[in-house]
Amino acid sequence: MNLPVRKEMLNNILSLASEAVIREVESATGIKVSGLTNAEAAVEGFLGVTVDVLRNVLFQRGGLPTDVVLKIQEITVVTDVTDKDLVAATKAKLAVIKE
Repeated sequence: MNLPVRKEMLNNILSLASEAVIREVESATGIKVSGLTNAEAAVEGFLGVTVDVLRNVLFQRGGLPTDVVLKIQEITVVTDVTDKDLVAATKAKLAVIKE
């Protein structure tokens, strides 16, 4: 995965995380409280990592974990890794393990 694609993925994640969300909570007595928050917690919960950690993971050497790439592709419009790529990577990994 090349650098421009990684940057696009990160920018899409940051854009999603900064979207405003109205959160409404109702107490046991029936009082409703609304508050404006961003979607960062929801995005981080889905990905399983914080945005700061994701930034480090995206730009580290040595490749990206497949599960992180698939989750990023699921919530953004960036699809750089295809099923064919995953099959080829898995076969290569199995060949190394068998050696």
